[in-house]
Amino acid sequence: MYTNFEKIRDDPEVIAIYQRIKDADGQIAYHDLCHVLNVCATMESVLRPLGYDEAFIDEALVAGILHDVGVLEGKDGHPERSFKWASAYLKRQGIKLCHEREVLEAIANHSSGFDTDNIIQLTLILADKLDIKKTRVAPGGLIIPGMREYRHIEDIVLTIDDETLKVNFITDADLNLAEMLDYYFTIKTLKAIKAFAKKIGRKPIVLLNGEPLVEFEGI
Repeated sequence: MYTNFEKIRDDPEVIAIYQRIKDADGQIAYHDLCHVLNVCATMESVLRPLGYDEAFIDEALVAGILHDVGVLEGKDGHPERSFKWASAYLKRQGIKLCHEREVLEAIANHSSGFDTDNIIQLTLILADKLDIKKTRVAPGGLIIPGMREYRHIEDIVLTIDDETLKVNFITDADLNLAEMLDYYFTIKTLKAIKAFAKKIGRKPIVLLNGEPLVEFEGI
């Protein structure tokens, strides 16, 4: 069965938008098709073990695949533009979602909408903020204090059990941790972890190369 997510993922119109975003000059972090697919993969890996059914996950992934289309006109204000484009797109394509309100709300608020009961929104925020491995850093990001430290993140491993939500940042030895923690996006990432863990009733644990990140407690 061809899912809503797969239809959108393979739509030449959507692919073309993300290709144009990828080709844009002056980016700090990539907001291309690779990024949104990474986000969708993380969303799926989180929602499935929590017991959400395939139909719900499919609709959540619609939010994941469309959340950054608004970056085509620049990063500032892109969540609202993504929301408007996605809303019109779903109508134009005749795609009817049982959780359309939650999907569109997630897209509109994926930048910093931590205070919500919308699990799709919190999952999108978490997955979006966790896509900060070295492959995400665009040339413009290499000169930005904080952002440039993401080039030292080799992997990010997220695990959920009955009691905890663990996120392990695996980095090389050249990471400047203080600089990375002071960066606004890192602070948002840690807030996203806490907000999602609270929603699912788990204790959030953040690790750096397997060791507890003490600074996390202050976020």
